[in-house]
Amino acid sequence: MNHQHIQGRAGEPSPGAPPGRTQADTLETSAYLFALAGRGALGVIELIHAVEHLNAENQIHGSIALYRLWLENTLSPLSHAIYYHLGGALESVGDEAGAERAYREALARKPDFEQARTKLAALLERLGHGGKAGAV
Repeated sequence: MNHQHIQGRAGEPSPGAPPGRTQADTLETSAYLFALAGRGALGVIELIHAVEHLNAENQIHGSIALYRLWLENTLSPLSHAIYYHLGGALESVGDEAGAERAYREALARKPDFEQARTKLAALLERLGHGGKAGAV
């Protein structure tokens, strides 16, 4: 996986990073978190913090990649929530089909997940599939 999406040069402060953190530090941390996610060893809280950090640096595609990697490699009773957040991230980059799949997967894993049902219905309505939205 290519993690060269972070701005700046090695040794320079990374935009949005805490004072004293460089772009090299951010790359190292990102690589470490992706490695943990790839082994199924990244906890849900750590995943959320990592995504918040990536989003703060305008790295939404990195967040999407991390969500997907985590979901592929982690068994968790909270995976429905991560699919829900993945859906929101995909919506934010205009991937409506991917967002729909993510929301549907969240609902498949937790059928009473009303937030996912609401987001899916709103997405389908916005896409002009209002009839489908009623069946959600």
